[in-house]
Amino acid sequence: MSANKELQQGYSDYSAASDQAALLNRLITAMQKGELTDELLEHIPELGDAKKLNDKLKYRKSILEKSIAEQAAKNKKNGVKATSTSSPSSSTSAPAEKKAKKDGKTCV
Repeated sequence: MSANKELQQGYSDYSAASDQAALLNRLITAMQKGELTDELLEHIPELGDAKKLNDKLKYRKSILEKSIAEQAAKNKKNGVKATSTSSPSSSTSAPAEKKAKKDGKTCV
């Protein structure tokens, strides 16, 4: 009888592992396809929050891009010269080096 119980336990463990593997397979497939299924959100709730935040940021980005385009059109209409959008750190001139004085203070 002991061998029969061991077989039943082994089959039960195998069945549970098989179900878990199938679940993980479905979750991976949904993630690869970019689908937010209820099952996926149940197991990874942070994903739903991240998706909402991403959607909000995309919306804000589109609003800002429209605003920039409108302002550029107004500037062009009014004859305002467009300014460079590069950051000050990307300028080609190097900053002045500081040289140490004899008394320990620095100067430019």
